[in-house]
Amino acid sequence: MFGKSIYVTEDVIEYYKDAFDQLTQGEDEPPRMFLGRIQQAADLAELTNNN
Repeated sequence: MFGKSIYVTEDVIEYYKDAFDQLTQGEDEPPRMFLGRIQQAADLAELTNNN
């Protein structure tokens, strides 16, 4: 990523946190796939055990 900057603002993190709170398991979605989506969303929202 030389010469390219990526900025993650507090607003972006807040957006991901809000989206994380809205996650629901799909009717036909396997639990393992839902867990993967939760883990990815938590990572994007920078959620930890302390948040």
